[in-house]
Amino acid sequence: MNRLTLILLIPILLCSCKKDDKGSYSESAVISSGSSFGSILIDVKPFVMVGNEKNYLVTDTLYRVTLSVDDSNWGYNNSFVMDTSVVDQQIFNSYRITTSDLTYSAKIPYSTGKDTLNTAGEYAALLNRQLTLRAGFYHCRLDSFQLKTNDGILKTFRTNQSKVLEVKDNERNTYLGTFEVEVK
Repeated sequence: MNRLTLILLIPILLCSCKKDDKGSYSESAVISSGSSFGSILIDVKPFVMVGNEKNYLVTDTLYRVTLSVDDSNWGYNNSFVMDTSVVDQQIFNSYRITTSDLTYSAKIPYSTGKDTLNTAGEYAALLNRQLTLRAGFYHCRLDSFQLKTNDGILKTFRTNQSKVLEVKDNERNTYLGTFEVEVK
C-alpha cells in the first residue's frame, strides 16, 4: 500500500513544479490580507522664517519623504509633483520661497527594502521584520525629506516631528496629517 501511494505521489509532485518558476517577490502577496494596511498619506509644509513671517519653500517635489512607525522604518516616497509656475516666488538663502501657503502631499507605502527575494532565508527574514498595522494607535514620525535648492543641490532635512496614527478596521490607507517643518 505504501509503495502504491509513493508511486502515485511522485508524478503529482513532479508535474506541479515548473522549472521556470522564480522566487519573484510581490509585496502585496505578503502584506495583503483582509485586515492589512498599505499606505500612509501625509502633508509636509517646509518653511523658513523671514523676520517674523513664515515663507514656504517652493519646489516641484519633495524627495525621499521618510516615515517611521513605532520606531521601525515604514518607507519613503517622493511627494506628488506640484506646478510651481503659478506661485509668486522670490529667492532667499538659495531657496525659492513664497508667502502663499504651500503643502506637499505624499503617499508612503510600506517598504521592505528589497525588491527580489531568492532564498527561503530571505523570505523568512522578510516575514520576521514585516510590520503589519492592524486596528489601533501607533506612533508615527516624519524622519526626513530632501529638496532641491535654487542652485540644484539636493539637501536632506531631518526632523523628529511625530503624530499619533489611528488605523481603523478594514482600512487600507489613512491620512496622518500635516507636518510644518522649519528649514534652517
